[in-house]
Amino acid sequence: LRAGKVVEEQLELADGTVLEVAWRLPEGYEAEGEGWPLLVIAPGEGEAPLEHLHARWTDPELRSRAILFCVALPGPLQGWSRVAHEGRAGGLRALLSGTRVATERLAVDPDRVFLVGHSEGVSAVLAAANYRPHRFAGVVAMSGDVIPVPVDNFHNLPLLFIAAGARARAFEESVRASGGAPCTLRSSGKDADVWTWARE
Repeated sequence: LRAGKVVEEQLELADGTVLEVAWRLPEGYEAEGEGWPLLVIAPGEGEAPLEHLHARWTDPELRSRAILFCVALPGPLQGWSRVAHEGRAGGLRALLSGTRVATERLAVDPDRVFLVGHSEGVSAVLAAANYRPHRFAGVVAMSGDVIPVPVDNFHNLPLLFIAAGARARAFEESVRASGGAPCTLRSSGKDADVWTWARE
């Protein structure tokens, strides 16, 4: 395992779908001892995982304290919020499979696994959080609008929306009205803001 370097890899799922992933371990990473926070990231359409990590995840403190695991979602956008689409793995399955691989291979703290969606990737992380809310410590939606999902599974799941579009406010109000905790909404922010929120 190469700590401090971004590593590319291809993961093949049971149905033959090949996932392009890239991951980065903190410089001081050790496989033994206390697990590390994990950020599972879904980039926007057409953005390669390697490029995404290099361009958007540069905060020194975050890079020294957390594992970054970026998954390129397969197929057309219509399938990104689904388990399967047109007989192949959808974005939801890809994201959950990537999370499973990362937690099995790496020294991850299971109580500090966060989902982060950027641009079109927001749909997949919200769908994954709705599908398996107990699996994640929080969800971040950056520069992408909220898809229609039930709010019931988000009552105890912290959410951070950064420049997340017009529907984010309505989603936050629905969560609060149903007895859930308020979401955090910000008009702008970067990776350092994500890390500050995740540590709170």
